[in-house]
Amino acid sequence: MDTAFQIAVVALANILGGAVAIPQASRLIRHRRVDGVSTLWAGSSVGINLWWIAYGLGAGDSSWAIIPVGVISTIAYLLISVNLVRFSSRPRGSVVASLIVPAVIGVALPVPAFALGGWPATGITLGTIYGFQLLPAVIAVYRSRDTSGVSVPTWIMAWTEALLWGIYGFGPRDPGILAFATTGLVMSSGVLLGLFIRRSPDNAIPDPDARDELMDPAWPGGY
Repeated sequence: MDTAFQIAVVALANILGGAVAIPQASRLIRHRRVDGVSTLWAGSSVGINLWWIAYGLGAGDSSWAIIPVGVISTIAYLLISVNLVRFSSRPRGSVVASLIVPAVIGVALPVPAFALGGWPATGITLGTIYGFQLLPAVIAVYRSRDTSGVSVPTWIMAWTEALLWGIYGFGPRDPGILAFATTGLVMSSGVLLGLFIRRSPDNAIPDPDARDELMDPAWPGGY
């Protein structure tokens, strides 16, 4: 892969990866609605992104490229988690527990792979776990009666980011980044398909306190 093209792909992947959770965090803050947003997804995302930072630092070669997005994503998912606690109608202790438990599991799951196979095995494991990290978000979209809390731009960027990491990882055949890209494409496609199938006037935000929030007519619920 041409060096200039490789740098451009990495830069764009990091920009999108760092920004991917921002629309969702912004939506929670603006609308104060958590409908369709999975606490399991948010909590596990914190734990898994901590491992991606470690993978970037430890695996060497091409893996360094994933460090910036790992740092920014960890901060963004922590922000989402905080706002899920703030705005959920469920008891606060229950919400906190539903965030902490998957975060701890996310940190613990790659440990055996690292102990047995080092960074290569850890990278493949992280890429596979990424699918389980996003699975609660996919399930929530299909199971929730109201998906007005879900940010469409977040999942469009997640899909594009995964595609870019696949292009980048294919050059050096980085197993962790390729596994991440594959599962990211599959899961984000699942969320977007679910939102497209479920879109209807029923998904519009009914809260009168939302007042003059701008809505995207193509995607009820807006940004």
